[in-house]
Amino acid sequence: MSFENVCFITGTACARKSDMVHLMAEKHGGIDCGENDHGQLLPELCKEEFHVLTRSRDLEDGHDFT
Repeated sequence: MSFENVCFITGTACARKSDMVHLMAEKHGGIDCGENDHGQLLPELCKEEFHVLTRSRDLEDGHDFT
């Protein structure tokens, strides 16, 4: 999988990052993954290649989140 035109939004808590991502995705036809929803929205991601992005996808319960 290759990525083109990827944007990373960073900032402190309550900096309206989620709002900015939603507006940019809406305007440019992108994907608004939401908070910790990328596992459900992008199931084609390879767990070995994108382990940070897919770590919450296969959790059974809170004990698996380590």
